[in-house]
Amino acid sequence: MSRGGVPREDFDRALASLRGVAFDETVRRGAVAFTMRRAQHLLGAAFVEVDVDTGGGAMRIVFSGDLGSGGSLLLPPLERCERADYLVMESTYGGSDRVSADDPAERYAPFAAAVGAALERGGDVLIPAFTLGRTQEVVAALDLFADRGVIPAGTLIYTDSPTANRITRIYREHAGELSGTARELYRGEPLHRATHREVRSRTTIKVHDRSHAPAVFVSSSGDLEYANSPRHLVRMAGDPDNLLCIVGWQSPGSVGARLAAGDSTVLVRCREDNRTQEYWISPALEIASFGAFSGHADGEGLVAWAGAVEGVRSIFLVHGEPAQAEALARRLRERHGLRAQVPSAGERVFLETPGR
Repeated sequence: MSRGGVPREDFDRALASLRGVAFDETVRRGAVAFTMRRAQHLLGAAFVEVDVDTGGGAMRIVFSGDLGSGGSLLLPPLERCERADYLVMESTYGGSDRVSADDPAERYAPFAAAVGAALERGGDVLIPAFTLGRTQEVVAALDLFADRGVIPAGTLIYTDSPTANRITRIYREHAGELSGTARELYRGEPLHRATHREVRSRTTIKVHDRSHAPAVFVSSSGDLEYANSPRHLVRMAGDPDNLLCIVGWQSPGSVGARLAAGDSTVLVRCREDNRTQEYWISPALEIASFGAFSGHADGEGLVAWAGAVEGVRSIFLVHGEPAQAEALARRLRERHGLRAQVPSAGERVFLETPGR
């Protein structure tokens, strides 16, 4: 057996060689040392400060990885990078800004109000969500506003993705890495309430076939292209009391993207009885999009984070569409006078030792 073309024994050997490193712990290997700081993008996500002894002086290169958007209910805040000589930085939303607050209660209030209104009128709510990070943040937001009375008391919340439910267990196992807000929200086990139902997909589909109180279904995939969320959509689409909440990036041409764009008729494919079935639907249910759940910092957030780094000689913008990266480069130059560039594929750059 192999994984990605790598023999299984080599894959297992590589995994066995890995060692977990705590945040803020500096690891040294010869002339190189690195330290990981909290990036907030996902549980365990980090930006990395790499210190190199070049023989002619010390140099710090910081790799941002994906940076969080702020205002997470579950994750501690994005940490500041104090100093860097060179910064290799993401630019995913470098040219885009979202109107969103750092206070989770304010950030998610419009989402909660829409969900609460649908439930009050007797409708079910479908929230297609990525299994990693997004499902957990959505459930936390629902719990926060259930405590505040915006979500009707006793509303059942179904999560029917086996992968998402396994990831939720990892959140529970690492409760010490969650935010103070999360610890206040969950006095006991994180992401656990009497109203939660972490179940198999066939269980939630059966709910639609029987009389039930209005409920929330948090299901993968996030763009309604596979897994269980298309099956929910087919069953819920004809009722105008129901609500579809789009809370994540929608891949171009996906069912979610077309619904968000206002297409009146869409083709939905899903697995039914071990066969792929196709349904043309003209949704009557309410459809609403919410950008507050994005796990990426927007352009303003990226500019603010980079602008606070001391001593930067040059910034290299990666991990972004060309237009987004170029827009971020312009903003960094105009706002902070920083030397920001978008490298070409295969381009090599010589890094000078500071002081030369």
